[in-house]
Amino acid sequence: METQKSPLFTRDFTLVVIGQIISLFGNAILHFALPLYLLRETGSIALFGAVNACSFLPMILMGPIGGTAADRVHKGRIMVGLDFLTAGLTVTYTLLWGKAPLVPLVIVTLMLLYAIAGAYQPAVQASLPLLLAPDRLTQGNAVINMVATLSNLLGPALGGVIFGLWGLGPILTIGGVCFFCSAVMEIFIRVPHEKRPRSAGILNVPIEREGAMEIAKRSRGTPRIANRMLRRVRDFAQVRAGGVITKKVADEALTALEIDHLGLDSIDHRMLRSIMENYRGGPVGLETLAATINEEAVTLEDVYEPYLMQLGFLTRTPRGRCVTPKAYAHLGLPVPGEPGGLDQLSF
Repeated sequence: METQKSPLFTRDFTLVVIGQIISLFGNAILHFALPLYLLRETGSIALFGAVNACSFLPMILMGPIGGTAADRVHKGRIMVGLDFLTAGLTVTYTLLWGKAPLVPLVIVTLMLLYAIAGAYQPAVQASLPLLLAPDRLTQGNAVINMVATLSNLLGPALGGVIFGLWGLGPILTIGGVCFFCSAVMEIFIRVPHEKRPRSAGILNVPIEREGAMEIAKRSRGTPRIANRMLRRVRDFAQVRAGGVITKKVADEALTALEIDHLGLDSIDHRMLRSIMENYRGGPVGLETLAATINEEAVTLEDVYEPYLMQLGFLTRTPRGRCVTPKAYAHLGLPVPGEPGGLDQLSF
């Protein structure tokens, strides 16, 4: 028994195709008509060629940027925003037509149009796997590519015919209206979007929101530390938890690395315990403390002390470093001077 294939032209994919037709054909017509108008007004073939050459640069630059944006930002919003931007650009050109210098106006408009085209296409391509079933993805790509090819072939021809018959004015008017209608129509395209944590996306790590929050809470508010923890937790998850980072997996991994719920690691604990147990809470000099726990004094001062002071676990005095009652409470130790305190213990 044959399985029934899912439909190709679903509601959302049909809207994408219609928007693609309007946007790509409209851009192609404007790309051809504006330099043609410049050539007619100036009579300079060299200027015509130079303007066309300069206009292609933004499209080359915006291709990679558009691909990156399509991977991180809601793809439907990119398409809507770019069509509204094109409509606004067309209206702006119409308002400045005859008032601003012709050559700079045409160059800036064309460069922006090509930049928009460079950013628009990656968003469309990236949305297809979210809109189509896997068995229809190849056909969907073929439809989108066919629209792009036809717009490149027929758009300039259509632009030349319209320009020859009615001039530039109708092209600007119709283009602005069509781009606006396309943007409004694309608002109703339902493109699924799930924002992934940036580092997890780069490392290709399946991670739940609670797992990411657990890592973030223990990272001392430092992205560099969070990225290092993520790599360690990823390795733990791949070996012991099927590769998915949940809150429980993150907690077990970080606990195994001796990182507590405040982000304090083994060196933080050794610092605090050394001051409590060897120097009765301080004060103690930095060099003495470093020698006691066998760490570099500059490392303790630059890397560990600032966070301990931020938490209120450590203070600096003219006589040296002292721990606070909050530090004792965090480590579950009694404060000296209180019943059962450290000063009543023998060492």
